[in-house]
Amino acid sequence: MTKDPHIMHIPMNDLKREYALLQNEIDDGLSDVLRSGRYIGGDMVEGFEKSWADYLRAPYVISCANGTDALLIALMALSLEPGDEVIMPSYGYIAAAESAVLLGLKPVLVDVGVDYNIDVSLIEDAITDRTKVILPIHLFGLCADMQTIMAIAKKHQLYVIEDAAQASGGVVTIDGKPRKAGTVGTIGCFSHFPTKNLGCFGDGGSICCSDDDLVAKMKRIKRHGQTTKYIHEELGINSRLDAIQAAILKVKLVYLDQHNDRRRKVAKIYTDTINNEKLKVPDFIEDHTYHQYAIRVSVKERSAVKDLLQQNGIATTTYYPKAISDQEAMSDKAIVHSDTRSKELALSNLCLPMSPTMTDEEITYICDVINDKL
Repeated sequence: MTKDPHIMHIPMNDLKREYALLQNEIDDGLSDVLRSGRYIGGDMVEGFEKSWADYLRAPYVISCANGTDALLIALMALSLEPGDEVIMPSYGYIAAAESAVLLGLKPVLVDVGVDYNIDVSLIEDAITDRTKVILPIHLFGLCADMQTIMAIAKKHQLYVIEDAAQASGGVVTIDGKPRKAGTVGTIGCFSHFPTKNLGCFGDGGSICCSDDDLVAKMKRIKRHGQTTKYIHEELGINSRLDAIQAAILKVKLVYLDQHNDRRRKVAKIYTDTINNEKLKVPDFIEDHTYHQYAIRVSVKERSAVKDLLQQNGIATTTYYPKAISDQEAMSDKAIVHSDTRSKELALSNLCLPMSPTMTDEEITYICDVINDKL
């Protein structure tokens, strides 16, 4: 069957195109690693940690194997006891809740607002004498209301772990001053999965923290609890960012702001141009990093909308099709404080292609299909 020449084919995120854009610099970095013979640790990993810390304006960054390990290490470092409670949103990826459960902790799932982030007006009602941590997830690239969260945490003497996996380069305003996502709480956790705003070509993660004692402890935990080789002071895990991934991240970090700016431009065109009563587009937010661009479609219409867009070469994805509270893996393991909007968003959410390498022609094509063919 002959392809229709009028149909473009647009993936959610074209990673091959992104590599082609930075190929020479990335290849040079990879060659440096391969020639060095140092594939675990070494100058390249340390160089990325320093560059990332400088960008974040933070004293320390600790690299690790992936974003889930970052969350696990952060929770382990706080010396929590089995049964201690961690307040987190009831909508998002399962990694934070899963990490808490694996450590014998209780996730307390609190509903989200229309911006997909934890509803701060519900947090205090969820606090008990077992609560030790508030863990906001900066979903889709928009930071949660950290000003309010930090005030609540201070009032109740709680730790704050930011899951900034989807918000690399994001900005939050605290007391009138801009701060980078992941630098406001006690600990900030990042994923560098390939599709993330700052992604490598495999798995990767990092942790940001300004507390000297916590930093030292997390460095031990990620290396089987050792400071000196073969001398294990505590139980830990094996979680290392390899030098090849560090080389890629070091190159891509240089372009992070530029790429986030392009994501914002893509989002603004979507918001300004899409006009179809079958769906609702989000308001444009300047500080959003638009890891994803999420529209909302009625439950009855979503499948048909997704199919029609696919027929016209436009990929879409649902992040996430179930609230965390509805996941079988969380059955009897979490305390569900509230999840009404989380369930609603799970049924109505649909994400359009989003990438810094998208062309204006591709964005216009998507908008035209939505406006004219749905």
